[in-house]
Amino acid sequence: MGNDNPFGLNSLNGGKKHWLSNLNIIVREFECSREKSNSQHNFVVAFKFYDSHFVKIAQYPSVADLTNRHLSKYKKLDNDIFLELSKGQGLFSHGVGIGSFVYLRRIIENHIVKPELKKLISQEKITEEDLSKKDFKEKLNLLRGEISDFLVENKKIYSVLSKGIHELSENECLTMYPIIEKCIEIILDEQIELKEKLKKKEQVAKQLNQLK
Repeated sequence: MGNDNPFGLNSLNGGKKHWLSNLNIIVREFECSREKSNSQHNFVVAFKFYDSHFVKIAQYPSVADLTNRHLSKYKKLDNDIFLELSKGQGLFSHGVGIGSFVYLRRIIENHIVKPELKKLISQEKITEEDLSKKDFKEKLNLLRGEISDFLVENKKIYSVLSKGIHELSENECLTMYPIIEKCIEIILDEQIELKEKLKKKEQVAKQLNQLK
């Protein structure tokens, strides 16, 4: 919200009530200078007045909406990943640190690591019993070449997320969130590349099999 009294209302007119102080709530809408006919590009903000000062109480699009637009590319990887990342960003934008870490860790566990570990078991490359004896870092090593190299080489990412959930304070998590989120985005970018590479390999293999 920033400065609660950006216009210095209590200093106007020798301390007398300014005309704005008689208002309760005021809503301002700002149009996009390029696309004035498209209301979807407008920005709306609402202020509530308290005697000689006022605070912002709402806006549209929300902070989360404004910051999440660049995340939409991850829908093509997995819509659930996009939703988890959006929820984490939303919590962070509202000052919730620990909760935002939960969603980032879920992305690594549920959407990147577990599916590949299940493949190893189904391919009989390892048994569930042997897998259960390994810690998370060892499991990442098993998936080298199958998941993001950045994740395998930077196991600290998962360690920081786990520590944040179980040990760190809200403020500590909020301070660390931006860099950890960037790490998650790098991991997801590499996952997209791996997925596209695998798709190309399958297409080429199919075409080669058709050659005589």
